Amino acid sequence: MNTPTYTAQQLAEQFGLQVHGDGSTAIHGVATLAHAGPGQLTFLANPRYRAQLADSRAGIVVLRAEDAEAAPGSALIAKDPYTTFAKIGALFDIAPARPPGIHPSAVIDPSAQCRRQCPHRPVRQHRRRQRRGRELHHRHRQHHR
Repeated sequence: MNTPTYTAQQLAEQFGLQVHGDGSTAIHGVATLAHAGPGQLTFLANPRYRAQLADSRAGIVVLRAEDAEAAPGSALIAKDPYTTFAKIGALFDIAPARPPGIHPSAVIDPSAQCRRQCPHRPVRQHRRRQRRGRELHHRHRQHHR
């Protein structure tokens, strides 16, 4: 699986942000302010962590305009750095593709019991049968009144 890479300029355009520093700085992941490396994005939202900014090795930092001059490298200026970081971070949350069907290692314990309504069929088929069952039950009750 390939990890996506984005430049500061690409992220700024996609999320409506301003670039401070080198717009060609690229990242391929996210991390905390204290642990981010050169290819990672981080953020500064809480002024209590401003001291960590100077020591950060992050490739790009998402922060407010008033903190931009203190950024050691490239930065993205945002009104809400925390939310912006979360939105950008979602670009790197790539779920692995799962093939449809039952996994070969799936097992059901021989002692397992399932009620009649247990959805062990495909969901669409199960819902269709549930709906049909309700219709029949309703007709039966009307007939015996």
